[in-house]
Amino acid sequence: MARTNNTEQKFKRKQKVVVVNDLPGVPVGTIGKVYYEAGIKWFRYHVAFENGVELSNVDGNDLVTEDEWDERLREIRREELKAEREARNANLVVTAGPRKSH
Repeated sequence: MARTNNTEQKFKRKQKVVVVNDLPGVPVGTIGKVYYEAGIKWFRYHVAFENGVELSNVDGNDLVTEDEWDERLREIRREELKAEREARNANLVVTAGPRKSH
């Protein structure tokens, strides 16, 4: 699938953001602060990250707000819990086996 560049301004100067795609020296989940935004047809950002890395020309599709990140983490946890529950239920069915009638 071809990558598309962000064509809408998503963030403002001084806004905190979180990385959703690994960037050079910046792993997913790292918080940063937008220091500069630029673009007319392609919106990109200069971001200083909490791990000390600063990157320019970061595409907006690689970033989300802290609230969006928190929601993604909640959704991942809900999916994990659902999968665990389904695995437990499947295991109960398999281990119970058929009932014998006398």
